[in-house]
Amino acid sequence: MTVSESDGKSRVWSLAGEEQASYEGYFRDFTPDGQGLVTVSESDGQSWVWSLAGEEQASYEGEFRDFTPDGQGLVTFSESDGKIRVWSLAGEEQASYEGEFRGFTPDGKAFYIDSEYGTTTLWSLSGELLAEFTGRMTPNFYRDFDRISDDGQYLITSLDDTTHRIWRLDNGLDDLLARGCNQLESYFTANPDQREVLGICPE
Repeated sequence: MTVSESDGKSRVWSLAGEEQASYEGYFRDFTPDGQGLVTVSESDGQSWVWSLAGEEQASYEGEFRDFTPDGQGLVTFSESDGKIRVWSLAGEEQASYEGEFRGFTPDGKAFYIDSEYGTTTLWSLSGELLAEFTGRMTPNFYRDFDRISDDGQYLITSLDDTTHRIWRLDNGLDDLLARGCNQLESYFTANPDQREVLGICPE
Protein backbone atom coordinates (compact mmCIF):
# COMPACT_ATOMS: atom_id res chain seq x y z
CA MET A 1 0.00 0.00 0.00
CA THR A 2 1.31 3.45 -0.94
CA VAL A 3 -0.13 6.93 -0.55
CA SER A 4 0.48 9.71 -3.07
CA GLU A 5 0.64 13.28 -1.77
CA SER A 6 0.21 14.64 -5.29
CA ASP A 7 -3.32 13.29 -5.87
CA GLY A 8 -4.33 12.15 -2.37
CA LYS A 9 -4.88 8.54 -3.44
CA SER A 10 -3.88 5.21 -1.93
CA ARG A 11 -2.76 2.34 -4.17
CA VAL A 12 -2.17 -1.38 -3.87
CA TRP A 13 0.65 -2.88 -5.93
CA SER A 14 1.79 -6.37 -6.81
CA LEU A 15 5.28 -7.36 -5.69
CA ALA A 16 6.27 -6.96 -9.35
CA GLY A 17 5.35 -3.27 -9.21
CA GLU A 18 2.01 -3.43 -11.03
CA GLU A 19 -0.84 -1.28 -9.72
CA GLN A 20 -3.73 -3.48 -8.59
CA ALA A 21 -6.22 -0.84 -7.42
CA SER A 22 -6.43 2.79 -6.33
CA TYR A 23 -8.61 4.49 -3.74
CA GLU A 24 -9.56 8.10 -3.02
CA GLY A 25 -8.05 9.27 0.26
CA TYR A 26 -5.40 8.06 2.68
CA PHE A 27 -5.40 4.43 3.83
CA ARG A 28 -6.36 3.91 7.49
CA ASP A 29 -7.26 0.25 8.01
CA PHE A 30 -8.66 -2.93 6.51
CA THR A 31 -12.26 -3.87 7.22
CA PRO A 32 -12.70 -6.51 9.95
CA ASP A 33 -13.55 -9.22 7.40
CA GLY A 34 -10.41 -8.42 5.38
CA GLN A 35 -12.45 -7.92 2.21
CA GLY A 36 -12.13 -4.14 2.03
CA LEU A 37 -10.39 -1.08 3.41
CA VAL A 38 -11.12 2.39 4.73
CA THR A 39 -9.57 5.67 3.57
CA VAL A 40 -9.98 9.27 4.70
CA SER A 41 -9.72 12.66 3.05
CA GLU A 42 -7.64 15.05 5.13
CA SER A 43 -8.98 18.05 3.19
CA ASP A 44 -12.76 17.70 3.60
CA GLY A 45 -13.12 15.29 6.54
CA GLN A 46 -14.74 12.42 4.69
CA SER A 47 -14.19 8.66 4.94
CA TRP A 48 -14.86 5.78 2.54
CA VAL A 49 -15.01 2.00 2.61
CA TRP A 50 -13.79 0.28 -0.56
CA SER A 51 -13.64 -3.25 -1.88
CA LEU A 52 -10.09 -4.49 -2.40
CA ALA A 53 -10.76 -4.18 -6.15
CA GLY A 54 -11.22 -0.41 -5.74
CA GLU A 55 -15.03 -0.13 -5.81
CA GLU A 56 -16.57 2.37 -3.38
CA GLN A 57 -18.90 0.61 -0.92
CA ALA A 58 -20.00 3.60 1.20
CA SER A 59 -18.97 7.10 2.28
CA TYR A 60 -19.22 8.73 5.71
CA GLU A 61 -19.14 12.24 7.14
CA GLY A 62 -16.09 12.71 9.36
CA GLU A 63 -12.67 11.11 9.75
CA PHE A 64 -12.51 7.40 10.53
CA ARG A 65 -11.67 6.54 14.15
CA ASP A 66 -12.40 2.83 14.61
CA PHE A 67 -14.63 -0.08 13.67
CA THR A 68 -17.32 -1.14 16.10
CA PRO A 69 -16.39 -4.27 18.07
CA ASP A 70 -18.91 -6.42 16.19
CA GLY A 71 -17.34 -5.40 12.88
CA GLN A 72 -20.72 -4.23 11.53
CA GLY A 73 -20.10 -0.47 11.72
CA LEU A 74 -17.57 2.28 12.22
CA VAL A 75 -17.00 5.50 14.13
CA THR A 76 -16.05 8.88 12.63
CA PHE A 77 -15.26 12.30 14.07
CA SER A 78 -16.12 15.56 12.28
CA GLU A 79 -14.01 18.63 13.03
CA SER A 80 -16.65 20.90 11.50
CA ASP A 81 -19.29 20.27 14.19
CA GLY A 82 -17.27 18.42 16.87
CA LYS A 83 -19.45 15.31 16.66
CA ILE A 84 -18.79 11.59 16.77
CA ARG A 85 -21.01 9.47 14.55
CA VAL A 86 -21.62 5.75 14.51
CA TRP A 87 -22.42 4.30 11.07
CA SER A 88 -23.39 0.98 9.60
CA LEU A 89 -20.89 -0.29 7.03
CA ALA A 90 -23.55 0.50 4.41
CA GLY A 91 -23.24 4.21 5.25
CA GLU A 92 -26.36 4.72 7.39
CA GLU A 93 -25.92 6.96 10.44
CA GLN A 94 -26.90 5.12 13.64
CA ALA A 95 -26.23 7.77 16.31
CA SER A 96 -24.25 10.96 16.94
CA TYR A 97 -22.54 12.38 20.02
CA GLU A 98 -20.66 15.55 20.96
CA GLY A 99 -17.03 15.16 21.99
CA GLU A 100 -13.93 13.13 21.13
CA PHE A 101 -14.04 9.34 20.78
CA ARG A 102 -11.63 7.65 23.23
CA GLY A 103 -12.27 3.98 22.67
CA PHE A 104 -14.51 1.04 23.44
CA THR A 105 -14.86 -0.74 26.75
CA PRO A 106 -13.01 -4.09 26.91
CA ASP A 107 -16.24 -6.05 26.36
CA GLY A 108 -17.24 -3.89 23.36
CA LYS A 109 -20.67 -2.97 24.78
CA ALA A 110 -20.03 0.78 25.17
CA PHE A 111 -17.49 3.51 24.49
CA TYR A 112 -15.96 6.58 26.12
CA ILE A 113 -16.13 10.19 24.97
CA ASP A 114 -14.16 13.23 26.15
CA SER A 115 -16.44 16.26 26.26
CA GLU A 116 -15.43 19.89 25.89
CA TYR A 117 -16.69 20.47 29.44
CA GLY A 118 -13.79 18.59 31.04
CA THR A 119 -15.69 15.37 31.64
CA THR A 120 -15.61 11.81 30.34
CA THR A 121 -18.90 10.12 29.45
CA LEU A 122 -19.73 6.46 28.85
CA TRP A 123 -22.34 5.63 26.19
CA SER A 124 -24.03 2.49 24.93
CA LEU A 125 -23.72 1.82 21.20
CA SER A 126 -27.39 2.70 20.74
CA GLY A 127 -27.03 6.17 22.28
CA GLU A 128 -27.82 5.89 26.01
CA LEU A 129 -25.70 7.83 28.50
CA LEU A 130 -24.49 5.30 31.08
CA ALA A 131 -22.13 7.31 33.29
CA GLU A 132 -20.21 10.59 33.60
CA PHE A 133 -16.81 11.15 35.23
CA THR A 134 -14.90 14.31 36.19
CA GLY A 135 -11.75 14.76 34.09
CA ARG A 136 -10.83 13.69 30.58
CA MET A 137 -9.22 10.61 29.04
CA THR A 138 -6.97 12.73 26.83
CA PRO A 139 -3.44 11.25 27.04
CA ASN A 140 -1.23 12.78 29.71
CA PHE A 141 1.14 15.48 28.46
CA TYR A 142 4.23 13.80 29.90
CA ARG A 143 3.44 10.11 29.60
CA ASP A 144 0.72 8.11 27.92
CA PHE A 145 -0.77 5.09 29.70
CA ASP A 146 -3.78 2.80 29.52
CA ARG A 147 -6.89 4.58 30.77
CA ILE A 148 -9.09 1.49 31.18
CA SER A 149 -8.06 -1.58 33.17
CA ASP A 150 -7.99 -4.88 31.27
CA ASP A 151 -10.92 -6.21 33.29
CA GLY A 152 -13.00 -3.10 32.62
CA GLN A 153 -13.42 -2.37 36.34
CA TYR A 154 -11.43 0.88 36.58
CA LEU A 155 -11.07 4.09 34.58
CA ILE A 156 -8.44 6.84 34.85
CA THR A 157 -9.24 10.45 34.01
CA SER A 158 -7.01 13.53 34.19
CA LEU A 159 -7.93 16.92 35.61
CA ASP A 160 -4.63 18.38 34.36
CA ASP A 161 -1.13 17.11 33.53
CA THR A 162 -0.34 16.19 37.14
CA THR A 163 -3.70 15.32 38.75
CA HIS A 164 -5.51 12.09 37.91
CA ARG A 165 -8.47 10.18 39.28
CA ILE A 166 -9.14 6.45 39.36
CA TRP A 167 -12.80 5.47 39.15
CA ARG A 168 -14.30 2.10 40.02
CA LEU A 169 -17.05 1.31 37.53
CA ASP A 170 -19.47 0.11 40.22
CA ASN A 171 -19.85 -3.63 39.67
CA GLY A 172 -18.51 -3.31 36.16
CA LEU A 173 -20.09 -2.32 32.85
CA ASP A 174 -22.89 -4.88 33.15
CA ASP A 175 -24.15 -3.06 36.24
CA LEU A 176 -24.10 0.29 34.42
CA LEU A 177 -26.00 -1.20 31.49
CA ALA A 178 -28.57 -2.69 33.87
CA ARG A 179 -29.12 0.68 35.56
CA GLY A 180 -29.47 2.36 32.17
CA CYS A 181 -32.11 -0.20 31.18
CA ASN A 182 -34.00 0.42 34.41
CA GLN A 183 -34.18 4.12 33.57
CA LEU A 184 -35.57 3.27 30.13
CA GLU A 185 -38.19 0.81 31.38
CA SER A 186 -41.07 3.32 31.28
CA TYR A 187 -40.11 4.25 27.69
CA PHE A 188 -40.15 0.58 26.62
CA THR A 189 -43.48 0.07 28.38
CA ALA A 190 -44.98 2.85 26.25
CA ASN A 191 -43.07 1.78 23.12
CA PRO A 192 -42.65 -2.02 23.32
CA ASP A 193 -41.53 -2.37 19.70
CA GLN A 194 -38.48 -0.17 20.33
CA ARG A 195 -36.82 -2.77 22.57
CA GLU A 196 -36.31 -5.06 19.60
CA VAL A 197 -35.57 -2.22 17.16
CA LEU A 198 -32.77 -0.85 19.37
CA GLY A 199 -31.50 -4.31 20.25
CA ILE A 200 -30.91 -3.44 23.92
CA CYS A 201 -32.34 -4.24 27.34
CA PRO A 202 -33.90 -7.68 26.69
CA GLU A 203 -36.87 -8.50 28.89
